Amino acid sequence: MAGTATVTIGNKTWTCSLVSSYVELVQGLSGLESMPANQGMLFDFGGERIADINAYEMLFDLDVIFINDELKVTEVIHGFIIGDDFTTTVPCRYFLEVNAGEADGTTPVQPGDSVTISGSGNENESASIDLGAILMLMIVAPMMGMMMKLAK
Repeated sequence: MAGTATVTIGNKTWTCSLVSSYVELVQGLSGLESMPANQGMLFDFGGERIADINAYEMLFDLDVIFINDELKVTEVIHGFIIGDDFTTTVPCRYFLEVNAGEADGTTPVQPGDSVTISGSGNENESASIDLGAILMLMIVAPMMGMMMKLAK
């Protein structure tokens, strides 16, 4: 990992691991049995693009928050469940994975909310993932999902 970051949206704050390589993007939180409260994983594409994510190998449900270059929430998935996949309708630069329910509450995270990201890792190296890696992920992830469905 490239380091950690603190992400604040409204009255919610998470301490996050930063993704720093293609392997980490693909692995994400897959295989972990749980994650401590108020922690998450922050992915930085290095520039805005459509994101295609899946929870095929997840062992617990998530909330996923997509954030643009202007540090505004663009989309939110409340309750991204094991086996789901999702493609954003709006380009994003970052996405934040946190425990299911943590983006909810009396003031749920929603599109348009302002985001603050501060980190202890090298901000310039923190997690830029090249377009080739993203394109490969977009091809491999759906194939893996189909293979898993066929195996059941």
